[in-house]
Amino acid sequence: APQAPPYAQAPPYAQSSPGPAAPAFAAPLAAPLPGQAPPFAQQAPPPAGWQPPPPAAPGEKRRRPWLLPVIIGGGALVLIGAALGITGAVLSSNYSPQAQAKEVLTALAEGRADDAVGLLDSKPSGPSLITDAAYATATDRIQSFTIDETVTDGDSATVLASLQQGSASSRVEFSLVQDGKTGPLDLFPLWRVEADVLPTVEVIFDRPAEIGLAANGRPVPGVEDAEPVTVTVLPGTWEFSASEAHEYFEYTPAQATVGFATSDSVEIFTTLSEAGTAAARAAVDAFVATCGSGSVMDPGPGCGMLWEATPGETYSNSRWSVTRAPVYEIGPWFSGGADVEGSVDAGYRLDADVVTATQYGTVWWTWDVRIGGTVWFRDGVMVYESNYN
Repeated sequence: APQAPPYAQAPPYAQSSPGPAAPAFAAPLAAPLPGQAPPFAQQAPPPAGWQPPPPAAPGEKRRRPWLLPVIIGGGALVLIGAALGITGAVLSSNYSPQAQAKEVLTALAEGRADDAVGLLDSKPSGPSLITDAAYATATDRIQSFTIDETVTDGDSATVLASLQQGSASSRVEFSLVQDGKTGPLDLFPLWRVEADVLPTVEVIFDRPAEIGLAANGRPVPGVEDAEPVTVTVLPGTWEFSASEAHEYFEYTPAQATVGFATSDSVEIFTTLSEAGTAAARAAVDAFVATCGSGSVMDPGPGCGMLWEATPGETYSNSRWSVTRAPVYEIGPWFSGGADVEGSVDAGYRLDADVVTATQYGTVWWTWDVRIGGTVWFRDGVMVYESNYN
């Protein structure tokens, strides 16, 4: 078979000799035979005096310019992460238990009772004075405060705060519970202050049912009768009295100064005015006159005279009279009425015509009756009720 010609050999390096040496060049490649790949040219030898570069020192790295944008981008990510962390911490503090307690106290210090109550876990039931209008009338309200300490335990928390209320300083402990989620994307727990931190005042007001209860001149809603009532209020001083004046009664107002998580009890004393006492006496005198002015043998219930007919006698034309006016005192107003206590008996006489089987004539009877009973105020008038059946 025919052989391919050998690759052309490059001439040897030129030997040093006086004068410049002519450069040596590689000989041209021989043409490949049919069906063979062309041969590769051999690399030309390096020029005389060429030395390879020294190896890199141990630990020395080549510069990689593409690392700079990576470093810059990584730094930006670190800054963004730090900013997000700071933002998260700020948002978390805005929805913390102490933030909620602070919001309640701030609202009260600014007189925004409705807003403060809206932050509680529930709205108190029963009579209350927890609206903006009611709280505006209170004195010795919260003026300033500081949050001292917060303790969180799972779904509950406790916040301690120092308050300046009027001229008094106090410390209060708020209990908070979680009530769902809030904030951006609902990421944070919603804390609410427990409503039982609100103060209460028990008011004892012995009065007629027609007279209502007021605090600082405003009617207390939800009070329907004269029974003792517990009123939920906000921190401050409250003066309780009657909701309206009446000519028959006089009232002694009662004050209560309360703070968070405290309670008090006050009593409003009711007395009869001069006009009321006169009306009570008029009611007693009218009752005595009624008992002593009948035209039948039985004077009626409550008069206190016991009478029995004599067998065989028939009576007619009966006539009652009062022979002696009673002496009595109207006592203090108590349990919705005023007791009447007599000191001198009333004198009564009954005259009647009598007929028997053998004769006819006139007979009479007398009684001494001690006045005793109670004067009540009903439907706008004084009414006397006797203790006698």
